[in-house]
Amino acid sequence: MKQIGRFLTVGAVNTLVGLGVIFACMSLLGMGLAPANALGYAVGVALAGQLNRNWTFGHDGAWTSAFARWLAVVALSYACNLAAAMAAWTLGVNAYLAQIVGVAVYSAVSYVGAMRFAFRAAQAPARG
Repeated sequence: MKQIGRFLTVGAVNTLVGLGVIFACMSLLGMGLAPANALGYAVGVALAGQLNRNWTFGHDGAWTSAFARWLAVVALSYACNLAAAMAAWTLGVNAYLAQIVGVAVYSAVSYVGAMRFAFRAAQAPARG
Protein backbone atom coordinates (compact mmCIF):
# COMPACT_ATOMS: atom_id res chain seq x y z
CA MET A 1 0.00 0.00 0.00
CA LYS A 2 2.92 2.34 0.70
CA GLN A 3 4.04 2.08 -2.93
CA ILE A 4 0.55 2.86 -4.25
CA GLY A 5 0.34 5.85 -1.90
CA ARG A 6 3.64 7.14 -3.20
CA PHE A 7 2.53 6.59 -6.80
CA LEU A 8 -0.67 8.58 -6.20
CA THR A 9 1.29 11.33 -4.43
CA VAL A 10 3.64 11.58 -7.41
CA GLY A 11 0.56 11.83 -9.65
CA ALA A 12 -0.81 14.73 -7.60
CA VAL A 13 2.54 16.55 -7.58
CA ASN A 14 2.95 15.89 -11.30
CA THR A 15 -0.51 17.35 -11.98
CA LEU A 16 0.16 20.49 -9.95
CA VAL A 17 3.58 21.09 -11.50
CA GLY A 18 2.30 20.40 -15.01
CA LEU A 19 -0.59 22.81 -14.57
CA GLY A 20 1.77 25.37 -13.08
CA VAL A 21 4.01 25.15 -16.15
CA ILE A 22 1.00 25.39 -18.47
CA PHE A 23 -0.42 28.42 -16.66
CA ALA A 24 2.99 30.14 -16.43
CA CYS A 25 3.66 29.59 -20.12
CA MET A 26 0.30 31.06 -21.03
CA SER A 27 0.27 34.01 -18.63
CA LEU A 28 3.95 34.93 -18.33
CA LEU A 29 5.33 33.85 -21.70
CA GLY A 30 2.23 34.49 -23.83
CA MET A 31 2.24 30.96 -25.25
CA GLY A 32 -0.87 29.56 -26.88
CA LEU A 33 -2.90 26.75 -25.36
CA ALA A 34 -1.42 23.87 -27.39
CA PRO A 35 2.29 24.68 -26.97
CA ALA A 36 1.83 25.50 -23.29
CA ASN A 37 -0.07 22.25 -22.81
CA ALA A 38 2.62 20.24 -24.61
CA LEU A 39 5.40 21.78 -22.51
CA GLY A 40 3.44 21.28 -19.28
CA TYR A 41 2.83 17.63 -20.09
CA ALA A 42 6.45 17.09 -21.09
CA VAL A 43 7.64 18.51 -17.77
CA GLY A 44 5.03 16.44 -15.92
CA VAL A 45 5.99 13.19 -17.65
CA ALA A 46 9.69 13.78 -16.94
CA LEU A 47 9.04 14.72 -13.31
CA ALA A 48 6.75 11.74 -12.72
CA GLY A 49 9.30 9.43 -14.33
CA GLN A 50 12.08 10.68 -12.08
CA LEU A 51 10.01 10.68 -8.88
CA ASN A 52 8.50 7.27 -9.54
CA ARG A 53 11.87 5.80 -10.45
CA ASN A 54 13.62 7.07 -7.34
CA TRP A 55 10.94 7.43 -4.66
CA THR A 56 8.06 5.13 -5.55
CA PHE A 57 9.93 2.13 -6.93
CA GLY A 58 13.54 2.70 -5.83
CA HIS A 59 14.82 1.70 -9.25
CA ASP A 60 18.61 1.80 -9.54
CA GLY A 61 19.05 0.57 -13.09
CA ALA A 62 20.05 2.69 -16.07
CA TRP A 63 18.04 5.89 -16.24
CA THR A 64 17.92 6.17 -20.05
CA SER A 65 16.44 2.74 -20.68
CA ALA A 66 14.05 3.13 -17.73
CA PHE A 67 12.89 6.50 -19.07
CA ALA A 68 12.34 5.05 -22.55
CA ARG A 69 10.22 2.31 -20.98
CA TRP A 70 8.39 4.97 -18.91
CA LEU A 71 7.51 6.87 -22.10
CA ALA A 72 6.08 3.66 -23.57
CA VAL A 73 4.03 3.12 -20.39
CA VAL A 74 2.72 6.70 -20.56
CA ALA A 75 1.73 6.27 -24.22
CA LEU A 76 -0.08 2.99 -23.51
CA SER A 77 -1.76 4.48 -20.44
CA TYR A 78 -3.00 7.44 -22.44
CA ALA A 79 -4.38 5.18 -25.18
CA CYS A 80 -6.19 3.11 -22.54
CA ASN A 81 -7.47 6.30 -20.89
CA LEU A 82 -8.93 7.55 -24.15
CA ALA A 83 -10.43 4.17 -25.04
CA ALA A 84 -12.06 3.79 -21.61
CA ALA A 85 -13.43 7.34 -21.60
CA MET A 86 -14.82 6.97 -25.11
CA ALA A 87 -16.33 3.56 -24.31
CA ALA A 88 -18.00 4.90 -21.18
CA TRP A 89 -19.32 7.92 -23.05
CA THR A 90 -20.59 5.72 -25.91
CA LEU A 91 -22.44 3.60 -23.35
CA GLY A 92 -24.25 6.71 -22.13
CA VAL A 93 -22.10 7.74 -19.18
CA ASN A 94 -21.96 11.50 -18.63
CA ALA A 95 -18.90 12.97 -20.40
CA TYR A 96 -17.41 14.27 -17.14
CA LEU A 97 -17.83 10.92 -15.43
CA ALA A 98 -16.42 9.22 -18.51
CA GLN A 99 -13.26 11.31 -18.07
CA ILE A 100 -13.01 10.09 -14.47
CA VAL A 101 -13.28 6.51 -15.72
CA GLY A 102 -10.45 7.28 -18.14
CA VAL A 103 -8.28 8.74 -15.38
CA ALA A 104 -8.83 5.65 -13.22
CA VAL A 105 -7.83 3.38 -16.09
CA TYR A 106 -4.79 5.57 -16.86
CA SER A 107 -3.68 5.41 -13.23
CA ALA A 108 -4.06 1.64 -13.01
CA VAL A 109 -2.30 0.94 -16.30
CA SER A 110 0.53 3.35 -15.58
CA TYR A 111 1.07 1.93 -12.07
CA VAL A 112 1.25 -1.66 -13.30
CA GLY A 113 3.37 -0.63 -16.29
CA ALA A 114 5.78 1.33 -14.11
CA MET A 115 6.08 -1.45 -11.56
CA ARG A 116 6.36 -4.39 -13.98
CA PHE A 117 8.09 -2.81 -16.96
CA ALA A 118 9.54 0.71 -16.64
CA PHE A 119 11.02 0.51 -13.15
CA ARG A 120 11.09 -3.21 -12.48
CA ALA A 121 13.72 -4.57 -10.15
CA ALA A 122 16.88 -5.76 -11.84
CA GLN A 123 16.96 -9.49 -12.47
CA ALA A 124 19.69 -11.45 -10.76
CA PRO A 125 22.12 -13.02 -13.22
CA ALA A 126 21.35 -16.62 -14.09
CA ARG A 127 23.49 -19.14 -12.28
CA GLY A 128 25.09 -21.62 -14.52
